[in-house]
Amino acid sequence: MNQKTMVVIAACVVLGLGIFFVAKMQKPATNNVGVVATVPEASPVASTSTSAASTAAPAPSSTTAPAANTKTYTNAAFGYSFAYPSSWVLEPETSMVDAQNNMPSIVSVHDTKPFSPQRFSVTINRKERTIKNQTSKTETVTVGGQAATAYMFPDGLDCKPTKTDPDCSFFIIPIQRNGVWYEINVANEAATLDAYRTILASFKFTK
Repeated sequence: MNQKTMVVIAACVVLGLGIFFVAKMQKPATNNVGVVATVPEASPVASTSTSAASTAAPAPSSTTAPAANTKTYTNAAFGYSFAYPSSWVLEPETSMVDAQNNMPSIVSVHDTKPFSPQRFSVTINRKERTIKNQTSKTETVTVGGQAATAYMFPDGLDCKPTKTDPDCSFFIIPIQRNGVWYEINVANEAATLDAYRTILASFKFTK
């Protein structure tokens, strides 16, 4: 092989090596599994939370139920008043003054049921009655802005219910004031204070 041929061969080898190295350097790098990993950009998620002012339903306007229609009785002579349902009947003021009783004023209101009507009475008594000592059941109630004791007779006293008068329950609230006893007497549906709390709450001393 002559010298010229060897030079040509050497030049081809050098050229081939050069092409190999250039091609290797331009090959893109890959990850360890041979695939370029790509993570798509997450789309922004619309927020569902808004301010309390915009999400909260408007609060319904608070409406207070109108009070039941009532009438007010005022006793100027003995200084008290109370409200009672307008459908109830106010009885004429009476008295009971004799050798054993000294009650110059008795005022009563009652509902219009035919049997055992609810009854609310205020009796002015110049002496304390002892009927309250015949029961051990009592409840505390506020009357005229002051605490008072209700003496409860849920089954009545010596009472025999009948078809026309099946309810014997009653209670008495005695309050001493201005030298006399104000006796609040309640009968029928009176095993508890519940049916009469509104009237009791309206009771006021006016002098």
